[in-house]
Amino acid sequence: MTLEDLQTRLETAQAYVPQILFDWNTVLNQNYDKDYPLVLWDIVNSDQTISRAGDKDVFIMDVYVIGPKDETVDLMPQYDTLEAAFFNYLDVLAALDDIKIPNREYQRTLYRAGVQSVDYELGIKYRVTLEAWC
Repeated sequence: MTLEDLQTRLETAQAYVPQILFDWNTVLNQNYDKDYPLVLWDIVNSDQTISRAGDKDVFIMDVYVIGPKDETVDLMPQYDTLEAAFFNYLDVLAALDDIKIPNREYQRTLYRAGVQSVDYELGIKYRVTLEAWC
């Protein structure tokens, strides 16, 4: 599967998250209207095992789910809401014919508002393995 095809598939499965991004500069350096929660796939820095036989390609990458921080609500429920939206999105993605998520256990890192972007956002980073068929 080409990187362009992978990006299209990740965007096509857009359920539970209104915005899918692939460019770090958009998230980190720009203050613009965002639809939350948003997901950022770090394809450029991913580990890839590409099959020349045309069967299965494997992508291991960091994925970030990002949302606004609400000062009127406790912090942990906000992370839980982000995580629920992300896992629902992954379920939709895993149901596609040409994308599989072989290991449903993820490394998770939380970050607090203002750490990763110019906006006042919360986020969770996951390490995800995807198998893609051509």
